[in-house]
Amino acid sequence: MRYIKQRDQSSCVSIAIINALKLLGIPMTYIDIPSWRIAFNTTTAGVSEAHWLAVTMDELRYRDANPFFVRRIDKISLFAHLHDNYGIIASLPADKEDHVVLIDRLSESEKSVNIVNWMPIENGYFELPAITQRYVSATELDKYFNHSKGVDVIIFNKK
Repeated sequence: MRYIKQRDQSSCVSIAIINALKLLGIPMTYIDIPSWRIAFNTTTAGVSEAHWLAVTMDELRYRDANPFFVRRIDKISLFAHLHDNYGIIASLPADKEDHVVLIDRLSESEKSVNIVNWMPIENGYFELPAITQRYVSATELDKYFNHSKGVDVIIFNKK
């Protein structure tokens, strides 16, 4: 699967839903980003959490992916859902902003997860350039799960 990555500082939510729809077999490209930025009311500051959650849940319901939301999921549950072949859109926290990504699978060893549109953290911010896909170990994920905000996710059926 050819996922797309983020090219600016404020379209992570649009990239996450586009990549989730690609995972569901729906053709999507960079050309679709502007329409999703409008749907999410994206500004240079990002998007409202309540709004992007509602729009994403509605779109995944429309695609019969049976989504559900979990606030502050624990790492064991995240791995269990991936093991059961679910896709996950996750809001990863940093000190000064959050970054929304798609997590589509476990590694063969089941000790790391594949994060789509992964970005490193620098001084509390997620920094470009984004990396299209990267396996991130359970230990490396701890910085997100141990953050005071926790990790919020939308879990959906990949079909």
